[in-house]
Amino acid sequence: MKNLVYSLEQNGRMEKEMRTILKAARTALHSKTQKKLLWVEAINSVVFELYRVGNCPIKGQTSFELWYDKEPNIVIFKEFGSKVAVHIPKEKMRKLDAKNEDTILVRYV
Repeated sequence: MKNLVYSLEQNGRMEKEMRTILKAARTALHSKTQKKLLWVEAINSVVFELYRVGNCPIKGQTSFELWYDKEPNIVIFKEFGSKVAVHIPKEKMRKLDAKNEDTILVRYV
């Protein structure tokens, strides 16, 4: 009997997870009409959020809860591509410069 390590039948769970991630990333890119060159950041953003709110098959908890033994802070979530203000540290400002800069969210730090 041959073991097909990379066959869809043997990697069904992983294929489903990847499909979920790609669908969410595609939705994030198209909801704000972002450029396709941001696809990596869209996927990273989706994985970041799923890690904190997605259900894990163990005990019905998230991966974050199992690892850190506490509930995740979901207040930090913002929509991919939404307008945000980024704080500029004092070291990089001149006397009359603005304290923040308007930009769009493409990654959680």
